[in-house]
Amino acid sequence: ACVKRYLEKKQTQVSTGSYDRERRALEDFLSVVPELEDASSVDHETVSRYREHLETRMGDGLAAATAQGYFGAFKRFVRYLVDFGQLEHTPRNLDSKILAIRVETKAVEVWDTDELREVLQAAPARTRLYFLLCLNCGMYPSDISDLRKDEVSLDAGTITRRRSKTKDRKTAPTVTYSLWPETVELLRQEESEDAVRFLTNAKGLPLVRSSIRDDGKETKI
Repeated sequence: ACVKRYLEKKQTQVSTGSYDRERRALEDFLSVVPELEDASSVDHETVSRYREHLETRMGDGLAAATAQGYFGAFKRFVRYLVDFGQLEHTPRNLDSKILAIRVETKAVEVWDTDELREVLQAAPARTRLYFLLCLNCGMYPSDISDLRKDEVSLDAGTITRRRSKTKDRKTAPTVTYSLWPETVELLRQEESEDAVRFLTNAKGLPLVRSSIRDDGKETKI
């Protein structure tokens, strides 16, 4: 019951994707302590028990990054219990460095200039625009989908906005990006008829849409 209340609160505070990751993590936690009814029973042994479970799952093939995310979600849940008086004290090993899950940094494979030029030349105009917005402004798909007309100045050749994933944070900076000539040209060519969104799909709908299904899982279109 305490997990359900926590997730209901989270669903109103975070993005659909973040909520889905939190839900999957806590479902995994409940698979270890299915008997959890009273939040006050969460203690240092619960922390160790769940950490050992994640270690076993990593041995069976769970990615360390996923395990790290699960453990982080579990710790946020425990802090929520403390903050809202459902748990008297934070378990003493919750932030133990010994229990931390470390993820090995892997080298990032990148295209060289010739490969990138070949891809851009072969791509249709709309796809090339997506590539250019990623390269020119560091945009993710959600940023491209959320791009508003009042954030774009084609005459000045700029986009001024906050990143979609950080726009609700008070400290998130508003950045002005100077656009390359081809980026401006393709934006002008591909501008939607929507009153707010600069780019939409052929049906006039957002490029990225997500929702929570009845089973609680996220679906993206």
